[in-house]
Amino acid sequence: MAEATAIDPASPGLSQGLLIRLRQWDEVFQRAAPDPTEKNLPQGKLAPFVWHFADMKNEWAWYEQGVSIAADLNQEMQRLWATQSTLGKLVVRLSNLETLIRRAMGTQSPWEWKPEDHVAEIGQQCGVPEIGRVIERLNELSVARAETPDWDGDTNEDIAKAQLMFGQILGAVPSHYLDDIAQGFSSDQADTRFYVGYGMAKHGKAALPWLTRAIQNESNLVTRTTLDMLIGAIE
Repeated sequence: MAEATAIDPASPGLSQGLLIRLRQWDEVFQRAAPDPTEKNLPQGKLAPFVWHFADMKNEWAWYEQGVSIAADLNQEMQRLWATQSTLGKLVVRLSNLETLIRRAMGTQSPWEWKPEDHVAEIGQQCGVPEIGRVIERLNELSVARAETPDWDGDTNEDIAKAQLMFGQILGAVPSHYLDDIAQGFSSDQADTRFYVGYGMAKHGKAALPWLTRAIQNESNLVTRTTLDMLIGAIE
């Protein structure tokens, strides 16, 4: 994962209206985010992306405004870059999930990296955008797994490890995000619903209403059986 580079939003030549919206949107986040040196953070880590919105309504309003700004930013940048054919497609993401994972990895190699030692730290720093990105990544991994031949054991193993990690991250996010985790049950990928259920179940009895609704709508036998076992273990 490449390291992100900060740029001045005004430098690419964005419209004044979009720059004002960006500044106002960022000000809302800065008021919500704590001082990154605050001691009451997961495992005493520096965590600049911890979310401290007053309530879910405020966070969702901020997120939805960000989605709107991202769409307009993409449109303006494509217009500005239209004459520069060597530039690739602009990707705008609100989620810091990849940054959180990269920071947790530190200097460890993929062979040394043990996600299970870090999922709590990562999950506790997730908000609405990160949870949405986890579900998106689970969907991507589900498709990749379906396209990978059975004989390619190494690739299948890597995919399964990543799916488990993302399920564990969902299990570690603050429990007031259960509604957002449950959006994953609407996925058309059975593997995604499986790992969303796995993560949801880690929230214990608080997750039962969502798990109960999910199993009623589940069509995949393996996922349905797993959800039934998870509910039984909680009850």
